[in-house]
Amino acid sequence: MNYFILVCADSENAAGEPISAHALATQRLKQRKWPLYRNTRNRRHVSPGDQCLFYIGGKKENRQSIIGRAVVVSVEPWSHSKRSVDLPSFLDESPASVVHIENIDFFTSPLHILPLLDRLLLTARMMPRWGSALQGGCVRIQQCDFEILAPPS
Repeated sequence: MNYFILVCADSENAAGEPISAHALATQRLKQRKWPLYRNTRNRRHVSPGDQCLFYIGGKKENRQSIIGRAVVVSVEPWSHSKRSVDLPSFLDESPASVVHIENIDFFTSPLHILPLLDRLLLTARMMPRWGSALQGGCVRIQQCDFEILAPPS
């Protein structure tokens, strides 16, 4: 089993209007699907049974926070015959694959990551530029980091 942080950043719709990362991530989690794009780091390493956390990047609500966790059920290549994971007005790019998730646990309070940075292996060697550790859309983490960031469900 592997552990990942799936990262969502602020975006904008086709009209150029801003969409918060939190709103976008929440919409994806409600569908139980998370898109992985062609250039998403680690996208080929996500497999059924893996555990995922969901990180909100950007500058809007719940930024720099983990908002939930889930288990990967399957990963399917995306085809143009399928409806996109995100609303059509969100993004132009089609995903390379779609992660299907179950056992979604929305945290009652988002877990702000800043107070935990000095305890995480993920960021230990990257201070003060810890944000670069969370770039790439899909970050593989160690089990010990997962346990710090994911309260028991």
